[in-house]
Amino acid sequence: MTRQSSVTLPGWDVFPNPSSLPLPKVDKRIEELVFTEREYVKSLNYIVKNYIPEMDRADIPATLRGHRSTLFGNLAKLRDFHQDQLLPELERSHQFAHRIAPIFLRHESELDMYAYYVKNKPLSDRLMAESGKFFSKKQEQIGDAMDLASYLLKPVQRLTKYALFLDGISKNLSKISDKDEIEKAKKLIEFQLRHGNDLLAMDMIRGCEVDLRSCGKLLRQHEFIINIGRRKAQRRIFLFEKICLFAKTKKLPSGDIYQYKNSWLTSEIGMTPVLDEPLKFELWHRRRNRETVILLPTSASIKEQWINEINSLLLSQAAQIRDERMRELAELGLGAKPYLNIEGSDAITDRSIQISNIRPRMRNSVAVSSFDHFSSISSPRNLLKRRPNSLVSTASSSESVSSPQLINSLNLHLFSPELHFSSLSPRSSHSRSAPLRHCPGRAGIAPPQLTSLQEDESDLESDAPQTVRIKSYRQYETTV
Repeated sequence: MTRQSSVTLPGWDVFPNPSSLPLPKVDKRIEELVFTEREYVKSLNYIVKNYIPEMDRADIPATLRGHRSTLFGNLAKLRDFHQDQLLPELERSHQFAHRIAPIFLRHESELDMYAYYVKNKPLSDRLMAESGKFFSKKQEQIGDAMDLASYLLKPVQRLTKYALFLDGISKNLSKISDKDEIEKAKKLIEFQLRHGNDLLAMDMIRGCEVDLRSCGKLLRQHEFIINIGRRKAQRRIFLFEKICLFAKTKKLPSGDIYQYKNSWLTSEIGMTPVLDEPLKFELWHRRRNRETVILLPTSASIKEQWINEINSLLLSQAAQIRDERMRELAELGLGAKPYLNIEGSDAITDRSIQISNIRPRMRNSVAVSSFDHFSSISSPRNLLKRRPNSLVSTASSSESVSSPQLINSLNLHLFSPELHFSSLSPRSSHSRSAPLRHCPGRAGIAPPQLTSLQEDESDLESDAPQTVRIKSYRQYETTV
């Protein structure tokens, strides 16, 4: 006979069944995200099935006839995206928290559709206010307690819920890398919410001399009080990927419009904080020395958002140009060599160029030769001495590459664009200010340029030896 032991190990009698264990907070959030996504897809299908066909009825009011896209926007395309792509991917990945953020990041282009839905929403609301009663009969027929206007609001509400879900998931993750991905996805969703309103404002720009379709994505727009010299003005500023546009707000009974005043290429602007004014920061034109604008936003958070956006834009331009230069050099067979070998195979003498005394010559630039890059720019003391607290983006011209240009362009593969706005010293007291002016002769968008810190020409040594100037991608001074 087998005797059963009556000894119970401590804690074993209270150990719960794994199936009854409560889900961790992050898993609950993901389960809720997937569940609400299914309900959202059902709502979109409900609109497409029941209300969109009503636009084909013979007794449709004249105010609605031909306005299907105005009333419903791109809702059918949103339904297809969520039903065929986003929902299936969320269902496959709901057990892995680290896979949620990449799903949203992969579908950035599809999520752009929300910006256009948000942009169209005011027109849709106006049409519903005029002729929404036409759909009341259909609502009664299908016995729905919620009207069409409430259904059309769901896509906007869904974006807000995505941001809340991602924020909740991020707070309960332990890995920093996973949190970073979640934050990127959250910023993407927040951008789509803001971008729809930004596109509405962009449509209200009047008298613009620039083709805005060729200026890249509209990143931000906001109303600023600006100082131009001693004059103050109020301007609506639109920050595109390729230009920064200044406009004057005019209030009309039908709504605000923005009268175009001026625009600067983002590849030719610099940015500097105003240390004695915490809310202010300065934008200045790199090529037009006397064009400086001091901006006063409405809050510290707006200032931080704009500084981060401009900083990111200039650094991305620098990285893009650096990569393009490296590709050009690779195509020429130069690879990552820090010099150009001009010695022939049958040469009987050694010809070399002494570059130890090369110093930057271009006005307001600390662009250094790659040969002494690390010895000069890596030193914080030299960095603070050579240039005040400014960030700019500079780029090469589109001219053909000659030998001197090849020598100097080799600097680019060693250049690092990681120059942080907050770590630099105060800008020089040489204030430049003049009224904004537009250059109508500039027909296209200049290529983006490498980021560099700039210094005034007056900081250069006045007793420099005789020099030979080489005009190239960057302008250098070679001692002879």
